[in-house]
Amino acid sequence: MVKSTTGKTEKVGAIRACQVEWEGRKGEMVERCVEAIPYQKIMWVMEQGEMKKMFSDIRFGFILEPKQSKSTLLRLDGYYQPRNAFTRLLYALMLRRKLHDMIQTLVGNLKDLIEKRAVASG
Repeated sequence: MVKSTTGKTEKVGAIRACQVEWEGRKGEMVERCVEAIPYQKIMWVMEQGEMKKMFSDIRFGFILEPKQSKSTLLRLDGYYQPRNAFTRLLYALMLRRKLHDMIQTLVGNLKDLIEKRAVASG
């Protein structure tokens, strides 16, 4: 979904622009890092983007939880605040499923990327 980003070092306050493509639609998002704990947690808030038309507050990020089996559990954390009653209804009827599908694709893509890097370095 993210085709490119201007982000370099992820630290609190850092701003990045991301070129995205989802369901054939291209766009840009601007995000600000609001929490960064290396190898544990990273969170962003969306400052600009298509979804800001429907949601007044959009926060998302990743949490890493080490496991005993030398593996790591990746959790995606997110929060969306609809702008109004219409958007709340639209979210309940349609957008929740679309966002769920987008998240599944995102996590699947991350898993594939990590596994490819592990094979290449192993």
